[in-house]
Amino acid sequence: MKRSEFRTSRRSFIKATAGMGLAASLSSRAFGGTDSGNPIVLGIQGDLTGALAHDGLWEQRAVVAAANWHNKRGGIAGRPIKVVSVDTETKTDVGIRRLQQLIQEDACDFVVGSGSGGIGVASVPIAKDASVVYLPLSRTDSITTETANPYLYRFVANSSIAARASQKWMIDKIGKKWSIVLSDIAFGHSQRDAFTAALQSVGGEVVQSIALPPNVSDPLPFLLKLDRSVDGILTALWGPDSVRVYPALVTVGVGAKPKFAVSSTTNLFDVLKMGKSVDGLYAFDEVPWELSDYPNADATRTAFTEIGIGPTGRSVEGDDYVMLPSAVSCWECVSFMKRAIEGSGWASRADGIKLSNWTVANPAMPTGEMFLRPNLTVRSADQQAFADVYILQVQSGHMRVVNKIAAGDTMYSPTAAMTR
Repeated sequence: MKRSEFRTSRRSFIKATAGMGLAASLSSRAFGGTDSGNPIVLGIQGDLTGALAHDGLWEQRAVVAAANWHNKRGGIAGRPIKVVSVDTETKTDVGIRRLQQLIQEDACDFVVGSGSGGIGVASVPIAKDASVVYLPLSRTDSITTETANPYLYRFVANSSIAARASQKWMIDKIGKKWSIVLSDIAFGHSQRDAFTAALQSVGGEVVQSIALPPNVSDPLPFLLKLDRSVDGILTALWGPDSVRVYPALVTVGVGAKPKFAVSSTTNLFDVLKMGKSVDGLYAFDEVPWELSDYPNADATRTAFTEIGIGPTGRSVEGDDYVMLPSAVSCWECVSFMKRAIEGSGWASRADGIKLSNWTVANPAMPTGEMFLRPNLTVRSADQQAFADVYILQVQSGHMRVVNKIAAGDTMYSPTAAMTR
């Protein structure tokens, strides 16, 4: 297969980003004040088509926007950031091949990884073997448990973070007895296992688990089996499934029951356009949606503006939803590169352990224009990042904060045995 058949072409990349001023990180750019002949190459293992295409586009926009913003300020250690993007098609086998392309053909030093759990889990050992720093956007637990290594840093919140952050609030606010409706994929399984354990640890229980085939056309036969005695319904849904499941819950007569969406999944579809079927829906999220709900709104506005996000957390170009937590994490991933490279003296792939050791000694990321989330810290045991997180609720056509959970209260015991 020719590279042009799967690769994000210059024309399509510019078309997708030009309206937001993001097209400047292509290899032909002249970087003022930097060594343009010796760039730091950052790959995007992007989910640009397939089930996660909408999210992948916003993640790509955020990476490119952050790279441009830093390049305007001298790049990283006097070197420009060159961004190279490929398309996983949201398929595991394709995603693996695209990662190999980024590593072998494009000579990437760092890669922002796919949001797909299957792709992410399969990609970690490939990046490690090549000594390439991998920054996955997947929230599946095993990425920073079984496969944790010094070349892996995860800035998105995994299933265990979401469950630990939410467990007490769910019991106190809604009740102890829960059903979970999940997409039957790695992500759904990870969420089910994490929330089952978390609720059990505080006296609650998941009494029923209903797994839906991904992209299920008719969820009604599955949802008719829901236990009507539960206090609340957890949802861990692949984006396309959400738009069918929430209306179907109303149809089967449980629409009035409290519902709680796990792990930033309300960013996978346009929840605010779903009407009464999502009124009052609670959701775990890594970031607020509305700029006014950020504790550092002025600093956050910089990233929002560069990426193309408006003050309500939606696109400034038309009325479009945004994969907001991943976009913020992408911005922070590029900022982490700058901070850690300049701090550690990293110069090439050979310095991956040096980068990791520096991060162990300097785990806290200072809140500001580079790092938007308060109390953002990278844990040395598994290089999983933790930060303040939130429980949100759909209220009158807006997604508003109803509870904030401090970073320290989201930390679970590490299971990784990482060696450096």
